[in-house]
Amino acid sequence: MAAPRYRCARCGHAFGEAEALCEDWTDPARSFLCPSCGARLIRAERVRAALVPAPVRARALFLRWRRELVLGLAVLCAALFIEPMWGERAAVGILALGAFGIGVRALLGDGAPVQETLPADLLEATTDTVH
Repeated sequence: MAAPRYRCARCGHAFGEAEALCEDWTDPARSFLCPSCGARLIRAERVRAALVPAPVRARALFLRWRRELVLGLAVLCAALFIEPMWGERAAVGILALGAFGIGVRALLGDGAPVQETLPADLLEATTDTVH
């Protein structure tokens, strides 16, 4: 099984345990930082209180799906290029095959499990209600 990967709650970057940055390993709010944007994170499974994270920002959503968006744009361009030469059926076939391929790629991802993270400032807002 592949090493667990984490997804940054701020920018959507997926990274491994070895890639994570650390400011101070004794402080949980400063021991797990995103290597891409430097946001202080905590692993979602370490928080005992039920938290509702902030809505995903458009930039984080774009960064998470940018490969699929670029592939979709390439497939659309290929279909528009092929349509005048071979007709509408060929263009629709290219679009269907491209959508299927992009869907499979999106479902398979990187092949490693990705665990969600939360911003570390939520750690200060949690109260230990478990006795």
